[in-house]
Amino acid sequence: MQIGRVGFYDQSAGKKTVSLTINADLNRKLKENGINASQVAEEALAARLEQVLRVKLAKAAQLDIEAYNAFIDEHGLFADMIREDEQDESQNA
Repeated sequence: MQIGRVGFYDQSAGKKTVSLTINADLNRKLKENGINASQVAEEALAARLEQVLRVKLAKAAQLDIEAYNAFIDEHGLFADMIREDEQDESQNA
């Protein structure tokens, strides 16, 4: 999953009409000042989604690191096993 301003959702997808409830005075002032509430909402929601996905990705990465560390604790490093085999071979030669 790519995360960033581009790539975590299909920005070329069509628009869908949804219902949002906002403060009536805020809505009036947005319109008076030419602010496109739909665009602002979409940008804010995309930013929030990105934040949530980043947290999920960080948690998943942490679990992967913990699993890797547990494997190393139980089995040791692959490089150490290779080194030991090479040392054994040179001592037996």
